[in-house]
Amino acid sequence: MPIGNDPTELIDFAIAKERSGEDVVGKTGTQTSAPRGSNWANWTGAIFYCAFALWILTSASQFSVWLLPAILHEFFVGVCFLIRSAPKRRYNVWYARASAYIATFAFPVFTSVAGLWHRDWMALSTNRTLVSLATGLWVFGTIIGFWALWPLRRSFSLEPQARELVTTGPYTIARHPIYLSHILLYAAIVLSHPTFTLVCLYCLWFVVMFIRARFEERVLSSAFQDYEAFRGRTWMFCPNLFRLAASRRSDHVADVEANRQIG
Repeated sequence: MPIGNDPTELIDFAIAKERSGEDVVGKTGTQTSAPRGSNWANWTGAIFYCAFALWILTSASQFSVWLLPAILHEFFVGVCFLIRSAPKRRYNVWYARASAYIATFAFPVFTSVAGLWHRDWMALSTNRTLVSLATGLWVFGTIIGFWALWPLRRSFSLEPQARELVTTGPYTIARHPIYLSHILLYAAIVLSHPTFTLVCLYCLWFVVMFIRARFEERVLSSAFQDYEAFRGRTWMFCPNLFRLAASRRSDHVADVEANRQIG
């Protein structure tokens, strides 16, 4: 079934509100209100993310430098769980949630375990050019990741949920800049450790991550009327170069016209 074509996938039942304190959409389509604040799920998420970051740091000591941005990212995400607002809508199907968990944890868990038990899968390249390029991507991806996470701090969700629509900062030029940072960071790891196993893992991860992004966009589109306009002017993972070029041409024409009037 195509992603997001069934509207019933977005339905939450009343019992979900009673258990989690979330904003939900009932079978009648009416949206109920839920108090804002941290609940047991938020605290569980915060503790889990911090523990996960510590596990990566301790289990992959020789490889943790490459995963350091991801480790720091997970710590900050743990804080986001405690300050985020209540969700307005979410997917109510297992495969939407599964795609989120796989896209989040598969790559760091695999690389951490492989670094301990199958080091041949994580062999460092002897090509200095590749390693230098990987280092540049790694630094760039780190900057984008933290830049994108800050404005999303009150809207962060692991599962496909709609909390607040964020269109500021890096979200003015791409809809999923956090995933762009992951694309760059994991690409850096693959370039510096170009084994067949890691390349296959990266390709599979990218497919799952793309599916996850589609689920998230479906939820956001159903919850926020402005999302379609936002989607129309931005690309998923990178700046809309054609729109940026057109905007620059328009600004140049406006400046020329203003100078003519002054002259």
